[in-house]
Amino acid sequence: MLKIAAILDEARSSYATHNRKLRELSLLRSKSPSPSHLFSAFSKTLTPLFDFHRRLASADRVVSFVSTFAAAADDEFLDHFLKFLLAAAAASNKTTRYRAWQIVAIICNHQRSVSKSHGAQMSKLNEKIDEIQAVLKELKTDLDRARKGKPPSKSSMEREKELNSLKRNSAFCNLFYHYVFKHDV
Repeated sequence: MLKIAAILDEARSSYATHNRKLRELSLLRSKSPSPSHLFSAFSKTLTPLFDFHRRLASADRVVSFVSTFAAAADDEFLDHFLKFLLAAAAASNKTTRYRAWQIVAIICNHQRSVSKSHGAQMSKLNEKIDEIQAVLKELKTDLDRARKGKPPSKSSMEREKELNSLKRNSAFCNLFYHYVFKHDV
């Protein structure tokens, strides 16, 4: 907790230190046993920020720093932090509510926007899913036919082509899913 307090204190002094301090705080996050452990110390250290009764440049620098860190943090930490901020936004103290909404607004501004081609990508993905479901339905039909001792409805060569196409589509869908939703690629 003292390390976090020292980082926030140095971030308070100047915007020029923010990138270096973000790296230090990210290093603390990576060394932390869990995001909830880091969040606990982070929120306790941050609580005095909500008591400033006027807009101070130093407080605004800390707000900017904290918002940037939270927007770049992993989803679990951000989830904990937003719940903390929503609780603060419901407080009876006007200054506390102001700071909470100020941080939420900055976090929202830091979030990535949806790409212009997202709609086209999603429709292509849905087409691929429909194709995969159609092939799966045919395979189930062929399985039922095989159990009854009947030959498959298509030749094995046609089936092999469809399966290869299905594998390519599946790889595409996995890549697309990770790119859009997980950002792992």
